[in-house]
Amino acid sequence: MEVLLVDDDSAVRQAVGKALGRAGFEVTAVDNGLAALAAIQTHSFAVVVTDIRMDFLDGIRLYQELEAEFPELQERVVFVSAWTEDPEVDAFVRRTGRPLLKKPFELADLLKLVRATAAAGAKRAESYIPFSPGEAAELRTMGLRSGGNLACPRCGGALSVRSVAYQDQAAGWELRCHLCRRSLAVLPVLRPGERVEADRSAEHEPR
Repeated sequence: MEVLLVDDDSAVRQAVGKALGRAGFEVTAVDNGLAALAAIQTHSFAVVVTDIRMDFLDGIRLYQELEAEFPELQERVVFVSAWTEDPEVDAFVRRTGRPLLKKPFELADLLKLVRATAAAGAKRAESYIPFSPGEAAELRTMGLRSGGNLACPRCGGALSVRSVAYQDQAAGWELRCHLCRRSLAVLPVLRPGERVEADRSAEHEPR
């Protein structure tokens, strides 16, 4: 089973990722919610373990995006946070009804929650269909184009493009289809000097 780990603390990603791997899970670890959404579009995750307070796109906004675009994943979320006494965080977690572990937490407690969440999802036989590698590659290249009409590779509907950035350290594009009414991509998250590399990687994606 695949687990998506979302945390902006590299030490947490390393420790938790290693523990999940030893427990038999395949782990995809990212440092922000935008990267998490991009991963969700191309992988089928049994569980999403996410921090709440993060730069770029935090756990609250990530969960809201899942509610709107990937409702099958709502019941697969496990929250971790050092801000458990924050009124906003407390109210949000209560509304979702999802489990929350306070940092620092015992890895054994997290593994127990992840196993239980994965088992519950498997029992309900819930699943979602991610984009194919070809669709994902086409969407990635759309974020690098200037001008022209963009069409959804899945249904052909018109796409709107929204630029997103955080303190000039990274940039990307969110593409939303007006026919599917789904957020199709947050692509790519680029840092200064990475545009050429992103162009080349998109050209070599399988189609």
